[in-house]
Amino acid sequence: MILLCLLLLSDWRADVERLKARGDATGALAMVEQQVPRTSALEDEAGFLLAALGRRAEAILRFRQAIHLLPANAAAHYARNPARRRTTDFGFRSR
Repeated sequence: MILLCLLLLSDWRADVERLKARGDATGALAMVEQQVPRTSALEDEAGFLLAALGRRAEAILRFRQAIHLLPANAAAHYARNPARRRTTDFGFRSR
């Protein structure tokens, strides 16, 4: 059962990375939103994509949720700060 969950989790990551590589932040966000159960990694990815789409207030909430689910999630802590300052483009441009 655990192996199946890990395979499913890695599968969404590959699909999201393909969409991001094509510049499809909206499609990647839709893919992330469909995944269950909600994990810290999913919330962190959603925060990243929302910030890339300029939806900073929503992004901050998702980073907070990622941190709530897994306080040791360093990526969520790191990404939350630029979203709060509104000074970073997150190195990703949506089309």
